[in-house]
Amino acid sequence: MNVMRVLIQGLGEVPIPVLLSIRKLKPDVAYIVCSEYQLNYVHPSFEKKNRDLIVEEARKTRTRVIFKQCDVFNPKSIRDCLLELLKAVDIFEHEVIFNYTSGSAPVRLFLGVLGVQFSRYSDRCRVMYSIKYPRQKLEIMRNHGEALCEFLPSDIDLLLDVGLRKLKKRQR
Repeated sequence: MNVMRVLIQGLGEVPIPVLLSIRKLKPDVAYIVCSEYQLNYVHPSFEKKNRDLIVEEARKTRTRVIFKQCDVFNPKSIRDCLLELLKAVDIFEHEVIFNYTSGSAPVRLFLGVLGVQFSRYSDRCRVMYSIKYPRQKLEIMRNHGEALCEFLPSDIDLLLDVGLRKLKKRQR
């Protein structure tokens, strides 16, 4: 049985993390959460719009790219966008890769937390970090899922308990 590989990633002004993820991971489908500005932006290191660079890279790996546009600074808009795209994804049947490297800070936060939480339920989910600095000859493509699960407790009550201890002491 051939498992479909799905990439879910944000896009910032620099397209490198998306291009690297598509090139290295070769997903069947890549959902890119972004704004119209980010899609049409031309980074000084490139001569083309981010959209064009991503589509060209996707052609090389035969990846179907779906740009999911939203207000990347509005958490409700990001949530609604992710809800819509997750309807087409099955975390138990598909290999789902959440790349939290690029995009606005709220998009990266959502993707990282979502990836960590889903990886707790399905071993087919991963949380990736990918970056490339050509001048320094540095390329990172790492699965951060295990490390993030270790450092991001799933039990929010634990965090609240630690954070609210001072409040409890003040009330005494």
